Amino acid sequence: MKFFDFKGIRFRLYLLFIGFAVIIVGVVFFIQLFNIKQRVRQDTLDSLRNITWNISATYGTDAYYKAMRAAAYSGEYQIKTMTEDGEELDSVGVAGLDARWPLKILKMDNLIEQLKNSNGYIDYVIEDGNTDWVVHAQVLASWEGKREIIFVAKSTDHEKAVINNVQLQLLEISLIVFAFALLMSWFLARQFLKPIVIITNSAKKLANGDYSVSFPQNTYAEINLLSETMEMAAREFANYEQNRRDLIANVSHDMRTPLTMIKAYAEMILNISGDNQEKRDRHLGIIIEQTDKLSIFVNASLNLAKLQSKETKLQLQKFSLGRLVNEVIEHLKVIYGKDAVFETKIFEKYMIKADKPMIEQVLFNVIINAVKYSGGPIYINVRCEGKHILFEVIDHGVGIAGEDLPNIWIKYYKINPGSKDFGSTGVGLSIVKEILDQHNFEYGVDSEPGKGSRFWFRA
Repeated sequence: MKFFDFKGIRFRLYLLFIGFAVIIVGVVFFIQLFNIKQRVRQDTLDSLRNITWNISATYGTDAYYKAMRAAAYSGEYQIKTMTEDGEELDSVGVAGLDARWPLKILKMDNLIEQLKNSNGYIDYVIEDGNTDWVVHAQVLASWEGKREIIFVAKSTDHEKAVINNVQLQLLEISLIVFAFALLMSWFLARQFLKPIVIITNSAKKLANGDYSVSFPQNTYAEINLLSETMEMAAREFANYEQNRRDLIANVSHDMRTPLTMIKAYAEMILNISGDNQEKRDRHLGIIIEQTDKLSIFVNASLNLAKLQSKETKLQLQKFSLGRLVNEVIEHLKVIYGKDAVFETKIFEKYMIKADKPMIEQVLFNVIINAVKYSGGPIYINVRCEGKHILFEVIDHGVGIAGEDLPNIWIKYYKINPGSKDFGSTGVGLSIVKEILDQHNFEYGVDSEPGKGSRFWFRA
């Protein structure tokens, strides 16, 4: 199996596992990145609020300015206090310098309006060139009718540094996970494909004619089902091969015997009979008889082939099965004369819906079969069984062994291939089976060696 077979299961499993890993890692990466951004921003806002509240707590005391300077030193905060009309009161930046304040700030009237509609403070972000500022504004106190507002701001540079660091760590983790997924995809694909490769190799042996090949099972239920199916196929192929050999042997025997006799008697006419009218007529009669046998065999084989190919469509019609059975019996009486004795119990009132010519052929085949193998009367019955009409023909002839019963419906099968088999073509019961299967009729045979056989079907 090629490693980079783009149409192979191995390559597609790789793509599936790697694609799944990429999706999972990508989703986790962006979710974590989003959560980190939210968390860092929230930490910044919390620190601004804490500083504002600490400074507010010292308002009006000597510790007020110390608190502002201490906060400015502690974390690069910019602190400014203003009146609501925009007058600057205090400004403290990093290391005690004046606050490096953003140029774009909310208009005071707009800011005052927002503070009125809030819980006494608001948070917002403003831009100053390439730097974003997070600002916390809160009403500090009212003095001589004017409100004083404190602004505590911090640039987002520290947030970007934290996020960049986290991005780098997430990227490293993602690469490790991706490499692990790649390794796992190789391992799992190998494990999944191992039994399939074994089955494929066994199937190749089966294709080359090794019907003794086995298909081992493993822990996967689907693979086990495939193995069982292939085992069944191997057995069927073995049976098919045996049947094929038997078929060739039987057909060769059935065709070779008439041809040999035709050739032999033709040579006898040429070399022996000469002008002897009596011998010539006898020899020609045998040739004609063997030609007829060969013709019957070929026609039966062609008829079966036509039925199996479904070329002949069923022409369904209602007719009396009992009346048709009686007609067939009358024909056979003319053919066999005193050699065939029929005991019948037939009710002609029962109607069935079927292809009449096909059912007639079934009746001829099974009754003639009974005549050939019976040494006494043939019992034929047509009666009602519930919603069905039962036809049965019973003989007390040689019978059929139990191991041969399942095979009598197989084309060209003969119970004793070496015998003359009473002139059987080995096709008659195959034709019966094919016709009854196409009608979906239930049928069967009951037999015991030395006691006779019973062929039946329900319509």
